[in-house]
Amino acid sequence: MAKKPAARADTATTPPDEKTLTDLAHSALVDVAPVADIGQPRGLEHADGVYSVRFESTMPGYPGWQWLVSMADGDGGQWGVLEIHLVPGPDALVSPDWVPWSDRLEEYQRSEAERIQAEADAAELVAEDDGDDSDDGDPDDDLDDDDLDGVDIDQLDLDPDGLEVPDDPNDVFDHLIDEDDDDAVEKD
Repeated sequence: MAKKPAARADTATTPPDEKTLTDLAHSALVDVAPVADIGQPRGLEHADGVYSVRFESTMPGYPGWQWLVSMADGDGGQWGVLEIHLVPGPDALVSPDWVPWSDRLEEYQRSEAERIQAEADAAELVAEDDGDDSDDGDPDDDLDDDDLDGVDIDQLDLDPDGLEVPDDPNDVFDHLIDEDDDDAVEKD
């Protein structure tokens, strides 16, 4: 005579209390994360026979993130852990939305074109300023060739002492040395 299978207790309709599920979630979480990285429980959620418990994450570098442990009733009324995730909470620091490469390339090309145009505009302004005869406050810039009325500057005697200024700068020193030598000879 064959034995009849034992009747299964229907525990799927009566889940364990919140404390028991939180303790089960915490013990499963300790298996995958250091105790120091697990904070206080943040509540129990239920959807479609799956219960999830959230814990604060105290892991360095993850402020505002939470551990999420999902559990369900298995065969024979045994509760088991389905998944463990580290998920961003409402105040978590997260990366910006992903932007496709083609959009990033288009933005880069546009910014490079703007930079090149700005450099060209700046160079054009410099070229315009170089050709401009406007008064910028320098008195030497006020004289033009026409202001000298035909006077040849090379022909002017610009030496205030009335001495001739030699074309070769070495001649000036030779002249000074010769004068000093003559004075030295006369003093003896």
